[in-house]
Amino acid sequence: MNTFQQPEVMRVFQGYSGASLMVSCKERKEPMRFHQGWTDRTHVHAVDDQTVFDLASLTKPLVVSTAMTTLERDQKIDLQAPVDVRDFCKTNWTGLTLEKILRHCGGFLAWEDLSGFFQSLQGKSQENIDRCIVEKLLYDGPKHSIGKGSVYSDLGFLFLESYLRLHQGIDIKNVFFSKMNRFFSPKTWMPTPVTDISSSQIMSYESDEHVPLGVVHDGNARALGKMCAHAGLFSRISSMHEFGCLWLEACVEGNDFLGQHMAKKYIDRTSYERPLVWDCPSENSTAGNISKNSFGHLGYTGTSIWVDLDRRVVVTLLTNRVHMNTPTQIFNAFRIQIHNEIWQQLDQR
Repeated sequence: MNTFQQPEVMRVFQGYSGASLMVSCKERKEPMRFHQGWTDRTHVHAVDDQTVFDLASLTKPLVVSTAMTTLERDQKIDLQAPVDVRDFCKTNWTGLTLEKILRHCGGFLAWEDLSGFFQSLQGKSQENIDRCIVEKLLYDGPKHSIGKGSVYSDLGFLFLESYLRLHQGIDIKNVFFSKMNRFFSPKTWMPTPVTDISSSQIMSYESDEHVPLGVVHDGNARALGKMCAHAGLFSRISSMHEFGCLWLEACVEGNDFLGQHMAKKYIDRTSYERPLVWDCPSENSTAGNISKNSFGHLGYTGTSIWVDLDRRVVVTLLTNRVHMNTPTQIFNAFRIQIHNEIWQQLDQR
């Protein structure tokens, strides 16, 4: 791959904000990387390799898939075991398992503004906070049929994090950082709030100029004041992209990061609409003409990662869509356009 060109559609960011794009394919040892635009609306600092992005829901595959595959490998969790809610509520959650939460069919609402509730927990011990969160999310019973269909749910992952700490003494964030520090420099993984890097490197995701740079966009994570299982992780594009490449390699042949059997287990969706933690392209995927044998994830702030197993390609796109106030429909059209341009260039080789 000697002539890959920056996708023309990247230039739409020039007048708004910024984006970083990385593409890896089997024909090249080094990934191709492209940057466009600015870190904020002042157009003073250009986006580059050091720019830090709010990953939004890319936090899920990063934190949760890393932690859960590690815990499964060490036989510390059983995804099929029933989730025991008897100590937390009297409502019926029959059939709930860790697997169903990871596949987004655990019966939880997609999202709810709980920022006021989370702020009321400040000053409590971690155990009391976790108990309050679990009881709050379980109180009214399942909002959807457990195990049937799929309702993408941030709340399910919030429940998962607190439940594992309470019920099994497992902190998935600690498991995540312990493993990732073996593969990455710790400074490339930054939970909110960001305090150890130059503000000129951080994408601002709030239209309100008075909101500090580096504060997570997700209101629930912001109210909790920490990185959560569903959102709150910041990263430069190189680290996010390397994570995707590790998963591609693991699925193809296995590696030190993740065995092939476990990697394939987490991207399989046999009998379910979604795989474990990850997502697969739908018929009208924002990944465009990606192969059906693919997996990836989107983030609300305009982030995405896609791994095409047939092409042996990883595509990572980080932007700050919400800073531009770009409507979802318009931005999704951009996502399709940029990925299709990438696939077209690769397929012409």
